[in-house]
Parts: sequence; structure tokens; C-alpha cells
Amino acid sequence: MPAAAAGLVALVGAFLMASPSLAQEEPRYTVILGGQIYTLPFQTVGGNDFLPLSSISEIFRFSVQRDPISEDLAMNIGRSRVGLSLRQPFASLDNRLVPLDAAPLQTEGEVWVSADFIEMAVGPALQEPVRVDRNRRQINIGGDKPLRVYMRSVSRESGTRLTFEFSRKVPYSLREARRKIYLTFDTSSLQAPFEIEEIDSKVVRRVKLLRSDREKGFVIELSRHFGSYDLKEISSPPSLVVELRRRGYEDTPMALDLEPSPQPSYEAPSPSSRAERTVPRRREREKDPRPVIVLDAGHGGEELGAMGPSGVMEKDVTLDVAQRLRTRMESNGMRVVLTRNRDETLPLAERTALANHHEADFFVSIHVNASRRKDARGAETYYLSYKATDAESEALATLENAAGGSSVQPAPDSGLDLVLWDMAQAAHLRGSSRLAEMVQGELNSLLSLRNRGVKQAPFRILMGANMPAILIEVGFITNPDEEEKLRSPAYRESLALAISRSIERFRNTELSDAARPGPGRTGTAR
Repeated sequence: MPAAAAGLVALVGAFLMASPSLAQEEPRYTVILGGQIYTLPFQTVGGNDFLPLSSISEIFRFSVQRDPISEDLAMNIGRSRVGLSLRQPFASLDNRLVPLDAAPLQTEGEVWVSADFIEMAVGPALQEPVRVDRNRRQINIGGDKPLRVYMRSVSRESGTRLTFEFSRKVPYSLREARRKIYLTFDTSSLQAPFEIEEIDSKVVRRVKLLRSDREKGFVIELSRHFGSYDLKEISSPPSLVVELRRRGYEDTPMALDLEPSPQPSYEAPSPSSRAERTVPRRREREKDPRPVIVLDAGHGGEELGAMGPSGVMEKDVTLDVAQRLRTRMESNGMRVVLTRNRDETLPLAERTALANHHEADFFVSIHVNASRRKDARGAETYYLSYKATDAESEALATLENAAGGSSVQPAPDSGLDLVLWDMAQAAHLRGSSRLAEMVQGELNSLLSLRNRGVKQAPFRILMGANMPAILIEVGFITNPDEEEKLRSPAYRESLALAISRSIERFRNTELSDAARPGPGRTGTAR
């Protein structure tokens, strides 16, 4: 070999040795999501593969927040709240602890998570199946699961907005024929929480589920006042917004005229899909700077709640008290959102999600107690803890959680500095405690109720609430005397008065000093 050629070979060899990325391709993990392929760097430590959390969050479009108390991580992925301990091999998914192969690594400001974090937390949070091939270092998200669709609607004088939100991105088509609009999807299976939904609107009569062998989707039946429609796509979460204008309002800018629906219109079909919505509402808060309170009327629909000796039902009492309380709070200069304004079934997670969605300043869940002891009486006010104050509180929390479709049980000692499912509420426990004390004191004083005290318990309805949050048991419906009081409109008005007074006092003395962490973003697979 000529000397010049030998020198060139040596020079190239030295350069390749000094530049490993050019000498050989860097090993990568492959993530297949919705037909798109992503590659991630990884490192192997102690026999476990670790992936950068920042890259995972970019692929799945979620943000990562650091809890100010525990310094662990919190994420809103799809409809789920996910927590991640930085010291222990655990994550939390919708308040359920999930074991991981290893605790995260932290190097040069980057958090690296074990590869099974996608399998054990991200995939389930997105309600998508995950297939992991560790030999090929490949992760496949999705599959042949049914397309789940949720719909919400809002109407104004100028028209109606229908928002269809999907569990994954899917091809669709839209056509109009004979005062009907057909919205169909390229999917073999479709799930929706209704067959027919009547719409109180000038332009839309109803929406029907279309699930034939040939087509899967919805039929929007129009009224004679219908004029025109527009369609908008939203990428995260995958959604279609159909804006239907009333005749004569074709030039009205509906994006400005219609506000988003204040709550999800439909119940999700499976418990895993009922986790927190925490979409920021900054634009709405800028328009209306009033303090926001979300009032939750316990139970509803098929969930009757407790029942008194003469048949008074908890779900009716709580709704009536919540509506009366709304009137009082609005007269006090607050913006009030009800989780339900009618007799309907609503999952626990959707209720808390609504409070986060509206960036509420307070969350108050109203219930009525029950006991085998007929002489049990008085009000109780609760705030969240993973350990109940006493056995009676633990039993009550277990009963309420089960009634709302939640399997949450008091968590055992885990060795964590902070129970992972408690992270969102942890920053507000002091405020929740003070609000509970004020409410309990006002109820005892105004209504001369027996002081059963402020207590703590692992109520699912309070978990994940990103604001001071309490649960009030306004009395024992199983006590004949208290049932008779709870039947009285005047007594229910007194309950609303007592609660509104305490909230107003808390608002004036505490809220101005409360520091709330900003809400997170939601994200889902595209």
C-alpha cells in the first residue's frame, strides 16, 4: 500500500475512534405510536434500560411538574394523573401505586426512567395496550382496541358547538344529507356512553350513535333553523369541533360567541378513563377574574347514596343543597360550577377533574351520612389523608369510594416521604384543613348540631384536587329526626347559609395568601 494511502487510512481510523457516533450508530429504543416511529436514546444500568423522561414527554405530549413538597414528579397523561417517585421504584396511576423495575436516574439535569414506565404508566394512562420487545428494544403503543368517543355540547342563540374527543387519532369523514350530518370514523369498533342524546338547541335536535356494519360514527339531526356548519380539528387530545350555526347567524364568529362546556356531558365507559382533566382555563379566568368554587352534589343517577327510614335519598338532598349554595355564593361575588345540575350518574374522578379544569379556588363535595346506629347525629367535615382518623372514617371513605366506582383503599406504609397519589392535594392540605375547621364550626354554631369534629380519610373525590378541597357530611339521614330536618327546604337553606358563611370567611382570610401551583397540561397519543 502506498505511504499516502496508508496515512489516509490511519487518519480515518483515528477519526472514527475519536467519534463513536460516526463509527457506529448509537443504540436506540424504538417507540411505535399510531403508525409513527420514534427513536429514543437509552442507557443500561444494573441490567435495566433507562429512557429520558423529557423525550417521552415530547412523544406523548404531556408536561412534567415537580411537586413543591416531596420534589417528586407529577404528570397529566391523557385523562390520568401520573406520579413518579425520584427515590423509590414506584409510580402512581390514578392514585394507584404501580411498581417499576428501578427508581429513576438523574444525570446532568435529565431524569431517566426505566423502560417499563411506558408499559406500566404511560400506556394505561392513555388507555392503550402496550407491547414491549426487550430483546429488540421496541415498544408498540396501541392496537385494535375500540375507538372511545366522548361528546360535549354547548348552545347559544347563534348556534351549537359539539366537541367529539377521541381516545386516539383516527381518520374521519363528514357529509350532510337531508337535514342530517354524518360523522363517521375509520375504525372497526366504536364505544360511546350514549345511544341517543337529546340536545336543547335551536339548530340541533339530537345526536345518535351510528354503529352499523358499514359505518361507525354519529348522526347529527338538524332542525329547520340550521344554517351552516364549520369543522375544526384539535390535535391534543384528538378532537373534532363541529360548530353548527343558526340561520341568520352564518357570519357570527362562534369561536368568540360560544364558551367551552363547563363539564363533560357524558360518563366514560370504563373506570380507567375517568381520571383527572386538568386543561388550563387561563383565558376564561382572564375574562372573569372572580374566585371560582366547584360544588359537588354527591351521588346522583343510579348512585342513590344513603336513604332515610321514610325514603329520603341522599342524591336529592345533596343536589338541592348544592343548588341553594350556588345561589348564595354567586350573590357573594363568586363564580360557581356544579359538577352535576341534574339527577345523573357521574364518576368520582370526573368531579375532581372538573375542579382542576376550571382552576377552581375551592372544591366542596356535599354528602349525607348514614350509620347502623339510629341515634348517630351531627355533621362531619373531612379533608384528605391516606390514613383515616378512625375506623369509622375509614369505613365511610371505603363506602363512598365504592359507590363512585373507585377501588381506592387506605394505602399501607410505603416508605415514601409522600404518598404518590396525594401529590396534587399535598400543597393544599393546610388550606383544606382550615376550610374544614371553618365549615364545621359554622355548621355546629348556626344549626346547633352535635360537633363530631373535623376528620381525615382517603376519599377518592378529594384526591388529585389542585386547590383546597373538603367533603361535608351534613347530617345522618338514617336518624329519623335528622331525616325529617333534611326533608325540609328551610333546613336545607340553613345548611347552604352555614356553608356559604364559612367559605366567605375562608376566602377573606386565607385565599389571598394561598400559593397555588400552576395547572398542568393534558396530552394524549396522536
